[in-house]
Amino acid sequence: MKKYNDIENIYKEYKELFNNIEYSFEENYEIDRKITKDNIKRLFLTYDLKTSGYNFLLKSFFKYYFVLFYLFLLSIFGKSSKLKKFDIVYEICDHLSFDTYFYKMKSLLKKDKSSGILLTENIKFNSYNIEIINKTDKYIFNRTISRKIFKKEFFNFSHYYKLSKKNKIDSIDIILRQLNQLALYETHSQNLESSVLISNGDNHFSPFRYYIYKKNGVKNILLIQNGARGQVSEIVPGEFYVYCDYYFAYGQKSFIVQEGMHCKNKLPVGSIQVSNFIENIVKPKHETEYDIIFIEQLPIYNHSGFVLDDYLLMISHLCSFKQQYPEYNIIYRTIIHKREMKEIKNKHGDFLDKFDKKMIDSGILIDKYINDNAYEAILKSRLVITYNSSMGVESLAMNKRILYLNYNKDISVISNTKETGVVVDKSYKEFEDKVLLLLNDTNVKIDDYYQNLKFDFMNVNGSVTNKIVDIITDLIKKSK
Repeated sequence: MKKYNDIENIYKEYKELFNNIEYSFEENYEIDRKITKDNIKRLFLTYDLKTSGYNFLLKSFFKYYFVLFYLFLLSIFGKSSKLKKFDIVYEICDHLSFDTYFYKMKSLLKKDKSSGILLTENIKFNSYNIEIINKTDKYIFNRTISRKIFKKEFFNFSHYYKLSKKNKIDSIDIILRQLNQLALYETHSQNLESSVLISNGDNHFSPFRYYIYKKNGVKNILLIQNGARGQVSEIVPGEFYVYCDYYFAYGQKSFIVQEGMHCKNKLPVGSIQVSNFIENIVKPKHETEYDIIFIEQLPIYNHSGFVLDDYLLMISHLCSFKQQYPEYNIIYRTIIHKREMKEIKNKHGDFLDKFDKKMIDSGILIDKYINDNAYEAILKSRLVITYNSSMGVESLAMNKRILYLNYNKDISVISNTKETGVVVDKSYKEFEDKVLLLLNDTNVKIDDYYQNLKFDFMNVNGSVTNKIVDIITDLIKKSK
């Protein structure tokens, strides 16, 4: 995985080539060179430069003009769209997005505010009779932009080919990828006007997408963080060079890892999901019942940031602790919806049964159906232990002490070095001492540590939805 500095160094190495591309997009499509510059950099998150090798002329010629011929056909048979105007557009990223992030938001906005739901992926969900703006087709572009690209680029192959040979890099492939984004986002946003577009796709807005949506009539673009981030840059597709007008983050540290971000209003407000749960708490139902809750990450295979042997060692330590200190109530919260998946039950059911039995025999309670959800179980617990689950930082919103067992020193966790809420030493003694400390020590320095951690990673302080609604209302008012 590339780091931010890796991408910046790639750009510096081929700066002359990229400057030519930036100039071309400025001249042909009136796109600011800074926008194209960051869009090229963002491409390298998941893209490796290709060399102009054997048969490059023939291959690139056919690829280039195949794309242009396709655009020529779309200039005749492509899409057209009617003008749609809204006060607010919600972009959803999965089937739970609207209910999780936007249902309460919409109910708090005045009923006279017109709204639509933007779909760029095929998702089945409850739309609550809100107008759907269907933009799920990724390859049938708008006629106007298809015609424009065809005309502007038809005679440019020779120029791009010379750039490729000079720099020994396939610049034609880079150009075509940029043109694809241009055509796609023009098609998405053509004749779409809205005072506000809000999305829980927190890294979905590339420089091109932001610029084109704004140019075509979306006045304000707001993004909501939808997953925890660690203390340093961990690359996922689209993580860097995000563009927006407002970014609602879990905490202050979220902005540090979002390198290359272009955003005037960065607000560390916390998680909507956790905030909504806290607002709906019924106090008597959530009195403390457990001393420790361990949040499951399904222990069936290795994957990025997850080492199975380390996880099994953590559970072994948890069982040993329960046997040595039976007076502490310990609960293990399972990811029940994943465990119930047919593929996982068939392949790993026996292993999971034995895995659970080891904890049950040690006196640990397995929570499959005891609590309605993980948040409820966390609220009933004094100390939250996890490997690298986002539930750890979410627990900070409920003012819980948390302990990350970061045995593989994963960078996605709050820290990959030893500190109050993090253990990196794999020994049982280290585990035992830290758990006893966090359960029994009332030192104000520990409380201060977790308050600072809360501000950095999960800064819930009042209703997150209400805060966002206030901003949206003000933006709509100013847009009139």
